[in-house]
Amino acid sequence: MEELQVERMAEVFRCFICMSKVRDARLCPHCSKLCCYLCIRRWILEQRKQCPHCRASLQLSDLVNCRWAEELTQQIDTLRGPVRPQGAVGGSPQTQQEEKKDMCETHHEKLTVFCWTCQLCICHQCALWAGTHGGHTFKPLTEVYAQHVAQISEEESAIRRRLMELISLVQDVERNVESVRSAKDERVREIRNAVEMMIARLDGQLKNKLITLMGQKNQLTQETEMLESVLKEVQHQMSSSTKSDMIARSSEMLQMFTAIHKKPMASFVTASVPPDFTSELVPTYDLETFTLTRFSQLQQSADPVYSKPLNVTGLSWRLKIYPDGNGVVRGQYLSVFLELTSGLNEASKYEYRIEMVHLASGDPTKNIVREFASEFDIGECW
Repeated sequence: MEELQVERMAEVFRCFICMSKVRDARLCPHCSKLCCYLCIRRWILEQRKQCPHCRASLQLSDLVNCRWAEELTQQIDTLRGPVRPQGAVGGSPQTQQEEKKDMCETHHEKLTVFCWTCQLCICHQCALWAGTHGGHTFKPLTEVYAQHVAQISEEESAIRRRLMELISLVQDVERNVESVRSAKDERVREIRNAVEMMIARLDGQLKNKLITLMGQKNQLTQETEMLESVLKEVQHQMSSSTKSDMIARSSEMLQMFTAIHKKPMASFVTASVPPDFTSELVPTYDLETFTLTRFSQLQQSADPVYSKPLNVTGLSWRLKIYPDGNGVVRGQYLSVFLELTSGLNEASKYEYRIEMVHLASGDPTKNIVREFASEFDIGECW
Protein backbone atom coordinates (compact mmCIF):
# COMPACT_ATOMS: atom_id res chain seq x y z
CA MET A 1 0.00 0.00 0.00
CA GLU A 2 2.83 2.41 0.92
CA GLU A 3 4.70 1.56 -2.30
CA LEU A 4 1.58 2.43 -4.30
CA GLN A 5 1.31 5.83 -2.60
CA VAL A 6 4.99 6.54 -3.27
CA GLU A 7 4.55 5.68 -6.96
CA ARG A 8 1.58 8.03 -7.19
CA MET A 9 3.67 10.82 -5.69
CA ALA A 10 6.47 10.06 -8.17
CA GLU A 11 3.97 10.44 -11.04
CA VAL A 12 3.26 14.01 -9.89
CA PHE A 13 6.95 14.90 -10.21
CA ARG A 14 7.37 13.37 -13.67
CA CYS A 15 8.13 15.70 -16.59
CA PHE A 16 5.14 15.70 -18.91
CA ILE A 17 7.50 16.20 -21.88
CA CYS A 18 10.23 13.56 -21.41
CA MET A 19 8.11 11.41 -19.05
CA SER A 20 11.13 11.05 -16.74
CA LYS A 21 11.85 12.39 -13.27
CA VAL A 22 11.73 16.17 -13.42
CA ARG A 23 15.11 17.94 -13.31
CA ASP A 24 15.54 21.69 -12.69
CA ALA A 25 11.78 21.85 -12.41
CA ARG A 26 9.68 24.57 -14.04
CA LEU A 27 5.92 25.04 -13.70
CA CYS A 28 3.49 26.26 -16.34
CA PRO A 29 1.52 29.16 -14.80
CA HIS A 30 -1.57 28.19 -16.81
CA CYS A 31 -1.98 24.43 -16.13
CA SER A 32 0.45 24.00 -13.18
CA LYS A 33 2.20 21.07 -14.88
CA LEU A 34 5.85 20.36 -13.98
CA CYS A 35 8.54 19.84 -16.60
CA CYS A 36 12.32 19.90 -16.96
CA TYR A 37 13.81 23.29 -17.79
CA LEU A 38 15.84 21.89 -20.70
CA CYS A 39 12.77 20.15 -22.14
CA ILE A 40 10.48 23.20 -22.03
CA ARG A 41 13.27 25.55 -23.20
CA ARG A 42 13.95 23.41 -26.26
CA TRP A 43 10.23 23.19 -26.97
CA ILE A 44 9.67 26.95 -26.83
CA LEU A 45 12.77 27.82 -28.84
CA GLU A 46 12.52 25.08 -31.50
CA GLN A 47 8.80 24.32 -31.75
CA ARG A 48 6.26 26.91 -30.70
CA LYS A 49 5.79 29.40 -27.90
CA GLN A 50 2.97 27.62 -26.13
CA CYS A 51 2.59 25.01 -23.39
CA PRO A 52 2.77 21.47 -24.85
CA HIS A 53 0.09 20.41 -22.37
CA CYS A 54 -2.56 23.15 -22.24
CA ARG A 55 -1.60 24.93 -25.53
CA ALA A 56 -1.63 28.33 -23.77
CA SER A 57 0.79 31.03 -24.96
CA LEU A 58 4.04 30.66 -23.02
CA GLN A 59 7.42 32.45 -22.81
CA LEU A 60 10.53 31.34 -20.93
CA SER A 61 10.09 34.29 -18.63
CA ASP A 62 6.60 33.08 -17.70
CA LEU A 63 7.87 29.79 -16.24
CA VAL A 64 7.89 29.39 -12.47
CA ASN A 65 11.12 28.04 -11.00
CA CYS A 66 10.30 25.25 -8.51
CA ARG A 67 13.44 24.76 -6.44
CA TRP A 68 11.49 22.79 -3.84
CA ALA A 69 10.65 20.07 -6.40
CA GLU A 70 14.20 18.70 -6.43
CA GLU A 71 14.16 18.17 -2.67
CA LEU A 72 10.83 16.35 -2.91
CA THR A 73 12.04 14.12 -5.73
CA GLN A 74 15.09 13.21 -3.64
CA GLN A 75 12.81 12.30 -0.72
CA ILE A 76 10.67 10.17 -3.04
CA ASP A 77 13.78 8.41 -4.37
CA THR A 78 14.81 7.70 -0.79
CA LEU A 79 11.39 6.15 -0.07
CA ARG A 80 11.51 4.10 -3.26
CA GLY A 81 14.93 2.67 -2.36
CA PRO A 82 18.37 2.95 -3.94
CA VAL A 83 18.29 3.71 -7.66
CA ARG A 84 21.17 2.88 -9.97
CA PRO A 85 22.59 6.13 -11.41
CA GLN A 86 21.89 6.85 -15.02
CA GLY A 87 24.64 5.37 -17.19
CA ALA A 88 25.87 3.00 -14.46
CA VAL A 89 26.46 -0.60 -15.45
CA GLY A 90 25.05 -3.31 -13.24
CA GLY A 91 22.50 -6.05 -12.93
CA SER A 92 22.34 -9.40 -14.64
CA PRO A 93 23.18 -9.80 -18.34
CA GLN A 94 19.52 -10.56 -19.01
CA THR A 95 18.43 -7.28 -17.36
CA GLN A 96 21.01 -5.29 -19.34
CA GLN A 97 19.83 -6.94 -22.55
CA GLU A 98 16.20 -6.06 -21.78
CA GLU A 99 17.17 -2.43 -21.07
CA LYS A 100 18.97 -2.23 -24.40
CA LYS A 101 15.83 -3.45 -26.14
CA ASP A 102 13.81 -0.62 -24.54
CA MET A 103 16.05 2.07 -26.08
CA CYS A 104 15.10 4.32 -29.00
CA GLU A 105 17.14 3.33 -32.06
CA THR A 106 17.12 6.93 -33.35
CA HIS A 107 17.95 8.96 -30.23
CA HIS A 108 19.35 6.19 -28.01
CA GLU A 109 17.03 7.34 -25.26
CA LYS A 110 14.90 5.14 -23.03
CA LEU A 111 11.42 4.45 -24.39
CA THR A 112 9.07 6.29 -22.05
CA VAL A 113 6.13 7.38 -24.22
CA PHE A 114 3.44 5.42 -26.06
CA CYS A 115 1.99 7.10 -29.14
CA TRP A 116 -1.67 6.12 -29.01
CA THR A 117 -2.23 7.33 -32.57
CA CYS A 118 0.57 5.25 -34.12
CA GLN A 119 0.45 2.48 -31.50
CA LEU A 120 4.24 2.72 -31.10
CA CYS A 121 6.65 2.94 -28.17
CA ILE A 122 8.84 6.04 -28.55
CA CYS A 123 11.18 8.21 -26.51
CA HIS A 124 10.35 11.76 -25.38
CA GLN A 125 12.50 13.27 -28.15
CA CYS A 126 10.51 11.37 -30.80
CA ALA A 127 7.34 12.70 -29.23
CA LEU A 128 8.50 16.33 -29.11
CA TRP A 129 11.20 17.04 -31.66
CA ALA A 130 11.12 14.44 -34.43
CA GLY A 131 8.04 15.95 -36.06
CA THR A 132 6.60 12.58 -37.10
CA HIS A 133 4.23 12.48 -34.12
CA GLY A 134 2.93 16.05 -34.22
CA GLY A 135 -0.62 16.39 -32.90
CA HIS A 136 -0.71 12.75 -31.78
CA THR A 137 -2.06 11.46 -28.49
CA PHE A 138 0.54 10.23 -25.99
CA LYS A 139 0.38 8.15 -22.85
CA PRO A 140 3.05 7.11 -20.36
CA LEU A 141 4.61 3.84 -21.49
CA THR A 142 4.45 2.36 -17.99
CA GLU A 143 0.70 2.99 -17.85
CA VAL A 144 0.07 1.33 -21.23
CA TYR A 145 2.38 -1.52 -20.27
CA ALA A 146 0.47 -2.04 -17.03
CA GLN A 147 -2.81 -2.14 -18.97
CA HIS A 148 -1.47 -4.77 -21.37
CA VAL A 149 -0.04 -6.84 -18.54
CA ALA A 150 -3.38 -6.68 -16.71
CA GLN A 151 -5.26 -7.73 -19.86
CA ILE A 152 -2.87 -10.60 -20.56
CA SER A 153 -2.98 -11.68 -16.91
CA GLU A 154 -6.77 -11.71 -17.04
CA GLU A 155 -6.75 -13.82 -20.20
CA GLU A 156 -4.10 -16.08 -18.68
CA SER A 157 -6.32 -16.60 -15.64
CA ALA A 158 -9.24 -17.44 -17.93
CA ILE A 159 -7.07 -19.96 -19.81
CA ARG A 160 -5.96 -21.49 -16.51
CA ARG A 161 -9.59 -21.81 -15.43
CA ARG A 162 -10.37 -23.40 -18.78
CA LEU A 163 -7.45 -25.78 -18.30
CA MET A 164 -8.69 -26.76 -14.85
CA GLU A 165 -12.19 -27.33 -16.23
CA LEU A 166 -10.77 -29.53 -19.00
CA ILE A 167 -8.69 -31.47 -16.48
CA SER A 168 -11.83 -31.92 -14.40
CA LEU A 169 -13.71 -33.18 -17.48
CA VAL A 170 -10.86 -35.59 -18.26
CA GLN A 171 -11.06 -36.89 -14.70
CA ASP A 172 -14.83 -37.29 -15.09
CA VAL A 173 -14.27 -39.30 -18.28
CA GLU A 174 -11.64 -41.44 -16.54
CA ARG A 175 -14.05 -42.10 -13.68
CA ASN A 176 -16.72 -42.95 -16.25
CA VAL A 177 -14.29 -45.37 -17.93
CA GLU A 178 -13.66 -47.06 -14.59
CA SER A 179 -17.38 -47.29 -13.86
CA VAL A 180 -18.02 -48.80 -17.31
CA ARG A 181 -15.25 -51.34 -16.79
CA SER A 182 -16.56 -52.17 -13.33
CA ALA A 183 -20.06 -52.61 -14.74
CA LYS A 184 -18.68 -54.90 -17.45
CA ASP A 185 -16.77 -56.95 -14.87
CA GLU A 186 -19.95 -57.19 -12.79
CA ARG A 187 -21.89 -58.46 -15.82
CA VAL A 188 -19.11 -60.99 -16.50
CA ARG A 189 -19.38 -62.23 -12.92
CA GLU A 190 -23.15 -62.49 -13.26
CA ILE A 191 -22.80 -64.39 -16.55
CA ARG A 192 -20.24 -66.75 -15.03
CA ASN A 193 -22.47 -67.37 -12.04
CA ALA A 194 -25.44 -67.92 -14.35
CA VAL A 195 -23.42 -70.32 -16.53
CA GLU A 196 -22.25 -72.22 -13.46
CA MET A 197 -25.87 -72.52 -12.32
CA MET A 198 -26.89 -73.67 -15.82
CA ILE A 199 -24.13 -76.29 -15.76
CA ALA A 200 -25.32 -77.41 -12.32
CA ARG A 201 -28.88 -77.76 -13.64
CA LEU A 202 -27.59 -79.67 -16.68
CA ASP A 203 -25.70 -81.97 -14.31
CA GLY A 204 -28.98 -82.48 -12.43
CA GLN A 205 -30.78 -83.36 -15.67
CA LEU A 206 -27.96 -85.75 -16.58
CA LYS A 207 -28.13 -87.37 -13.15
CA ASN A 208 -31.88 -87.98 -13.46
CA LYS A 209 -31.48 -89.45 -16.94
CA LEU A 210 -28.62 -91.70 -15.79
CA ILE A 211 -30.63 -92.89 -12.76
CA THR A 212 -33.47 -93.91 -15.09
CA LEU A 213 -31.10 -95.63 -17.51
CA MET A 214 -29.19 -97.40 -14.73
CA GLY A 215 -32.50 -98.67 -13.31
CA GLN A 216 -33.39 -100.08 -16.73
CA LYS A 217 -29.94 -101.62 -17.08
CA ASN A 218 -30.06 -103.21 -13.60
CA GLN A 219 -33.45 -104.78 -14.32
CA LEU A 220 -32.20 -106.26 -17.59
CA THR A 221 -28.94 -107.38 -15.98
CA GLN A 222 -30.80 -109.21 -13.22
CA GLU A 223 -32.98 -110.97 -15.79
CA THR A 224 -30.01 -111.99 -17.94
CA GLU A 225 -28.11 -113.28 -14.89
CA MET A 226 -31.15 -115.34 -13.85
CA LEU A 227 -31.50 -116.80 -17.35
CA GLU A 228 -27.79 -117.60 -17.51
CA SER A 229 -28.08 -119.36 -14.14
CA VAL A 230 -31.10 -121.39 -15.33
CA LEU A 231 -29.35 -122.38 -18.55
CA LYS A 232 -26.25 -123.40 -16.65
CA GLU A 233 -28.31 -125.52 -14.26
CA VAL A 234 -30.19 -127.18 -17.13
CA GLN A 235 -26.96 -128.00 -18.92
CA HIS A 236 -25.54 -129.46 -15.71
CA GLN A 237 -28.63 -131.64 -15.16
CA MET A 238 -28.57 -132.86 -18.74
CA SER A 239 -24.90 -133.77 -18.60
CA SER A 240 -24.86 -135.37 -15.15
CA SER A 241 -28.29 -137.04 -14.81
CA THR A 242 -29.13 -140.53 -15.90
CA LYS A 243 -31.83 -141.16 -18.39
CA SER A 244 -34.31 -142.12 -15.71
CA ASP A 245 -33.48 -139.03 -13.64
CA MET A 246 -33.74 -136.84 -16.70
CA ILE A 247 -37.17 -138.19 -17.50
CA ALA A 248 -38.25 -137.73 -13.89
CA ARG A 249 -37.06 -134.09 -13.74
CA SER A 250 -38.17 -133.05 -17.21
CA SER A 251 -41.64 -131.98 -16.04
CA GLU A 252 -40.10 -129.79 -13.35
CA MET A 253 -37.73 -128.20 -15.84
CA LEU A 254 -40.50 -127.58 -18.35
CA GLN A 255 -42.60 -125.90 -15.66
CA MET A 256 -39.64 -123.65 -14.88
CA PHE A 257 -39.33 -122.73 -18.57
CA THR A 258 -43.06 -122.06 -18.75
CA ALA A 259 -42.81 -119.71 -15.75
CA ILE A 260 -39.99 -117.85 -17.46
CA HIS A 261 -41.98 -117.45 -20.69
CA LYS A 262 -45.02 -116.18 -18.80
CA LYS A 263 -43.20 -112.86 -18.33
CA PRO A 264 -43.54 -111.22 -21.78
CA MET A 265 -40.55 -109.60 -23.47
CA ALA A 266 -42.55 -106.39 -23.84
CA SER A 267 -42.21 -105.87 -20.09
CA PHE A 268 -38.47 -105.49 -20.57
CA VAL A 269 -38.79 -102.91 -23.34
CA THR A 270 -38.53 -99.47 -21.71
CA ALA A 271 -39.01 -96.00 -23.12
CA SER A 272 -35.83 -94.49 -24.48
CA VAL A 273 -34.46 -91.55 -22.51
CA PRO A 274 -34.16 -88.63 -24.97
CA PRO A 275 -30.56 -87.38 -25.30
CA ASP A 276 -31.57 -83.72 -25.20
CA PHE A 277 -31.19 -81.11 -22.50
CA THR A 278 -33.12 -77.91 -21.93
CA SER A 279 -31.06 -74.94 -23.14
CA GLU A 280 -31.40 -71.72 -21.17
CA LEU A 281 -29.32 -69.75 -23.68
CA VAL A 282 -31.56 -70.15 -26.73
CA PRO A 283 -35.17 -69.24 -25.91
CA THR A 284 -38.01 -71.31 -27.29
CA TYR A 285 -40.06 -69.98 -30.18
CA ASP A 286 -43.20 -67.95 -29.48
CA LEU A 287 -45.69 -69.40 -31.91
CA GLU A 288 -49.10 -68.79 -33.41
CA THR A 289 -51.17 -70.87 -35.83
CA PHE A 290 -52.93 -69.25 -38.79
CA THR A 291 -55.49 -71.20 -40.80
CA LEU A 292 -56.01 -70.03 -44.37
CA THR A 293 -59.67 -70.60 -45.33
CA ARG A 294 -61.36 -70.27 -48.75
CA PHE A 295 -57.99 -70.86 -50.38
CA SER A 296 -59.39 -71.43 -53.90
CA GLN A 297 -61.27 -68.13 -53.83
CA LEU A 298 -58.26 -66.25 -52.49
CA GLN A 299 -56.16 -67.55 -55.38
CA GLN A 300 -58.28 -65.50 -57.76
CA SER A 301 -56.92 -62.25 -56.26
CA ALA A 302 -53.40 -60.82 -56.32
CA ASP A 303 -53.88 -59.11 -52.95
CA PRO A 304 -52.06 -60.53 -49.93
CA VAL A 305 -53.76 -62.06 -46.90
CA TYR A 306 -52.55 -61.09 -43.42
CA SER A 307 -52.62 -63.16 -40.25
CA LYS A 308 -53.48 -61.84 -36.81
CA PRO A 309 -50.51 -60.10 -35.14
CA LEU A 310 -48.20 -62.06 -32.86
CA ASN A 311 -46.91 -59.79 -30.08
CA VAL A 312 -43.61 -60.87 -28.53
CA THR A 313 -41.61 -58.72 -26.04
CA GLY A 314 -42.67 -55.41 -27.53
CA LEU A 315 -42.46 -56.60 -31.15
CA SER A 316 -45.43 -57.22 -33.42
CA TRP A 317 -45.25 -59.79 -36.24
CA ARG A 318 -47.67 -61.05 -38.87
CA LEU A 319 -47.70 -63.36 -41.87
CA LYS A 320 -48.15 -61.86 -45.31
CA ILE A 321 -49.44 -64.55 -47.68
CA TYR A 322 -50.01 -64.45 -51.44
CA PRO A 323 -52.26 -67.48 -52.13
CA ASP A 324 -51.48 -67.40 -55.88
CA GLY A 325 -47.82 -66.44 -55.47
CA ASN A 326 -46.06 -63.11 -55.83
CA GLY A 327 -43.91 -61.64 -58.57
CA VAL A 328 -42.29 -64.04 -61.04
CA VAL A 329 -43.68 -67.13 -59.24
CA ARG A 330 -47.30 -66.02 -59.43
CA GLY A 331 -49.57 -68.84 -60.50
CA GLN A 332 -46.95 -71.45 -59.59
CA TYR A 333 -46.27 -71.30 -55.86
CA LEU A 334 -47.68 -70.09 -52.56
CA SER A 335 -45.69 -67.08 -51.29
CA VAL A 336 -45.36 -66.62 -47.52
CA PHE A 337 -43.56 -63.68 -45.87
CA LEU A 338 -42.95 -62.66 -42.25
CA GLU A 339 -43.46 -58.94 -41.60
CA LEU A 340 -42.34 -56.83 -38.63
CA THR A 341 -45.14 -54.28 -38.08
CA SER A 342 -43.80 -52.54 -34.95
CA GLY A 343 -40.71 -52.74 -32.77
CA LEU A 344 -37.25 -51.20 -32.49
CA ASN A 345 -36.33 -48.12 -34.52
CA GLU A 346 -33.12 -49.71 -35.79
CA ALA A 347 -32.57 -52.89 -37.78
CA SER A 348 -32.04 -56.02 -35.67
CA LYS A 349 -31.44 -59.67 -36.47
CA TYR A 350 -34.04 -62.29 -35.54
CA GLU A 351 -34.34 -66.06 -35.93
CA TYR A 352 -37.71 -67.39 -37.06
CA ARG A 353 -39.36 -70.55 -38.37
CA ILE A 354 -42.40 -70.96 -40.63
CA GLU A 355 -44.11 -74.35 -40.80
CA MET A 356 -46.87 -75.34 -43.24
CA VAL A 357 -48.97 -78.06 -41.60
CA HIS A 358 -50.36 -80.93 -43.72
CA LEU A 359 -53.83 -81.10 -42.15
CA ALA A 360 -55.25 -83.78 -44.46
CA SER A 361 -52.88 -86.53 -43.37
CA GLY A 362 -52.03 -85.35 -39.87
CA ASP A 363 -48.52 -86.69 -40.52
CA PRO A 364 -45.93 -84.22 -39.14
CA THR A 365 -43.30 -85.62 -41.49
CA LYS A 366 -45.22 -84.11 -44.41
CA ASN A 367 -45.09 -80.60 -42.93
CA ILE A 368 -42.89 -78.05 -44.73
CA VAL A 369 -40.53 -76.26 -42.32
CA ARG A 370 -38.25 -73.32 -43.10
CA GLU A 371 -35.92 -71.66 -40.58
CA PHE A 372 -34.14 -68.35 -41.21
CA ALA A 373 -32.15 -65.58 -39.50
CA SER A 374 -32.67 -62.11 -41.02
CA GLU A 375 -32.38 -58.43 -40.17
CA PHE A 376 -35.72 -56.65 -39.91
CA ASP A 377 -36.70 -53.00 -40.06
CA ILE A 378 -40.23 -51.92 -39.22
CA GLY A 379 -42.45 -52.70 -42.22
CA GLU A 380 -39.90 -55.03 -43.80
CA CYS A 381 -40.77 -58.56 -44.98
CA TRP A 382 -38.67 -61.68 -45.38
